[in-house]
Amino acid sequence: LIALVQRAHLLGTVGELLGWDEQVNLPPGAAEQRATQHAVLAEAVHAASSAPRIGELLVALEQRELSADERAIVAQARRDYDRATKLPVDFVREKAAQDSRGYHAWARAKAADDFSSYVPFLETNLELARREAAYLGQGGAAYDYMLDKHDPGLTAAAVDRLFGELKRELVPLARDIVASPRAAQARDLAARLRGFPVGAQQQFLREVTEKIGFDYARGRIDVSLHPFCSGTGSDVRMTTRYHENQPLDSLFSSIHETGHGLYEQGLSVAQLGTALGIHAGMAMHESQSRMWENQVARSRAFWRHFEPSWREVFGAAAAVVTAEELYLA
Repeated sequence: LIALVQRAHLLGTVGELLGWDEQVNLPPGAAEQRATQHAVLAEAVHAASSAPRIGELLVALEQRELSADERAIVAQARRDYDRATKLPVDFVREKAAQDSRGYHAWARAKAADDFSSYVPFLETNLELARREAAYLGQGGAAYDYMLDKHDPGLTAAAVDRLFGELKRELVPLARDIVASPRAAQARDLAARLRGFPVGAQQQFLREVTEKIGFDYARGRIDVSLHPFCSGTGSDVRMTTRYHENQPLDSLFSSIHETGHGLYEQGLSVAQLGTALGIHAGMAMHESQSRMWENQVARSRAFWRHFEPSWREVFGAAAAVVTAEELYLA
């Protein structure tokens, strides 16, 4: 069972690599071919994930006495197999191609600042999401299905309860902070940080992400329209974007994506693709990225450590703020 599950997962990682390349390297004229490639590969992943032999093995293993780890592997494999076998292959191909075409439509709309041109693709994405939920028998609770897909056990009702509690305290707090003179001062200070060469930003970013633990022998960072992290602990692909007059944007977005990458690099490579080698859910994944970005990288201790290097790398551009002003920015 593990061999079959890991084979399907490996095929899926090839798809992730196609997606990374699509956002980092793909020539514009190759977009339609890439959509077709995604569709063909999605069909192969679907065939591997829904192979009858997996179903036979699950039935046999579910009758046996298993260890806790083995039970976890079987339960995750059952969840994935049941989902795969309920999705028609034509739908799988259609959705993979649409995801690809939707990305390029978004990129064009972003460049032209034209949301209306993206609306039809967004509507199609929503329609596909509802169809997927219906195939899984949850057409009347599509959002519950999508939440559970990315965070097992999570429901819209649970999110409503949690957010309802948080909003009562956080919304007034956030409004007070944003309207405060201190926040206005921070925005003004951040606006002073201009003329930071991209090459120097890359150098400093590499130093920071290595020191917080990212293993570049098992990953890399490139440039894309929007920062993201994909891949596995053996091959993490992160991206960022650089603006000479917004040097903290690339830094904090890269630290965020490094948080994702560190989580993946901490998982068991030997168990990759099984319940023992995949993340626990997107809430856990995002907690790791935001912890590094906001709790660690925005702390005074972090900047006491990295400020000397920051000033050395950026020279005159960094001299426009004091240590306290840098922290506030």
